[in-house]
Amino acid sequence: VEVVPQLVTSDDLSNKADANGVIPGEINQALYVKIENLNVYRIYTTQSTLTTSNGALTLYCKDANNVEVVVRTSVLKHPDGSMVVESDLINKNITATGIVTKYEGNVQIHVYSLEEITIN
Repeated sequence: VEVVPQLVTSDDLSNKADANGVIPGEINQALYVKIENLNVYRIYTTQSTLTTSNGALTLYCKDANNVEVVVRTSVLKHPDGSMVVESDLINKNITATGIVTKYEGNVQIHVYSLEEITIN
């Protein structure tokens, strides 16, 4: 069975309620999604040797409408086993495929492997 991600936009991931009081990001939690044409403008790298998240990245991206979309990664590895670092993704345009999650009340897309990020 092939699982196909739902193509979404920043509007679909919004934390803002619509006219009916519905928060789109609430509806989409745990959904497998794909979002295209994001520009990575800032990156935070987790630096905690006490957790398995050491080296995981938080990508702060802007879409074509200048709306911020956050992409959180697990620790990503290149095919040669080296760790993906900030310089691999900063100022790049990407397509990300992952699971919609929340962190501190904010919607984000969690990416689990480098294969789920395409540099455009």
